[in-house]
Amino acid sequence: MNKVTLISLGFLIFIAAISFQSILDADKFSCEVCVEFNDQKVCQKAIGEDKNRTINQAIITACAGAGVDGFTEDDCQSKKPVKLECSVNN
Repeated sequence: MNKVTLISLGFLIFIAAISFQSILDADKFSCEVCVEFNDQKVCQKAIGEDKNRTINQAIITACAGAGVDGFTEDDCQSKKPVKLECSVNN
């Protein structure tokens, strides 16, 4: 192989490694949230790269699991979760 081919191959491997690492880091946080709404306790898990967004997504999903419709959505999502646990994925 000539010098240009080796440099190009090295560059492609470098870009592939960075891309692969970005994919692995995408789901950095794992959060479990439980909400109580209309005498129901619903727990949901979510994963994501931003902790606050992951928590919000888990709350939205838990509220949907409690049968929240469009009119009561804000009431459910504005309540403090009865359980909130997050961990960092390695």
